Amino acid sequence: MIDNELEYEVEEILNSCISERKFHYLVKWKGYPMEESTWESVENLKGSDKLVKEFHYKHWAALRQLDLGVTFIPYENLHYELLHGQGRNYPRN
Repeated sequence: MIDNELEYEVEEILNSCISERKFHYLVKWKGYPMEESTWESVENLKGSDKLVKEFHYKHWAALRQLDLGVTFIPYENLHYELLHGQGRNYPRN
């Protein structure tokens, strides 16, 4: 708990997009099932810089595609998102 607010731990960054001119990341929370993953703005991920950097290092094409306004879905997450409808929940511009 920080400043009387619960703080959740990021386990993994699954995806990214740009919405309202800000980076947003699909976050898998530690101790929670995949279905509880949420889209978070970069401002909400303070303290998770290392995981954000790891995501962009692993998925280097995401930076270029994001600049074009295209959502990047890492191949290993594509199957899950198609099956569970995560693609419909991207933040809107």
